[in-house]
Amino acid sequence: MGMNSNSNGKETRHTSPVFPPAAMRTGQAAHYLGVSRRTVFDLATRGAVAVVRVNPKLLLFKRSDLDAFLEAHRVAAIGEQLN
Repeated sequence: MGMNSNSNGKETRHTSPVFPPAAMRTGQAAHYLGVSRRTVFDLATRGAVAVVRVNPKLLLFKRSDLDAFLEAHRVAAIGEQLN
């Protein structure tokens, strides 16, 4: 962690958030996948992406599950073979 001076000359502590985190909320997952929040919610509702339902309004998405979704829906480039 580093220290910065604000406009009052006082030192403030700042942290650099780790992105992507191991677990993400809907908006973070949408950003990670490059889609809308609605799309992420729809994917979770259909069961296309695994989700951790913390409570009725809070969904968490594991980065590893999002990566698995991306890999499962990857289309090979011309001349490339997928494993």
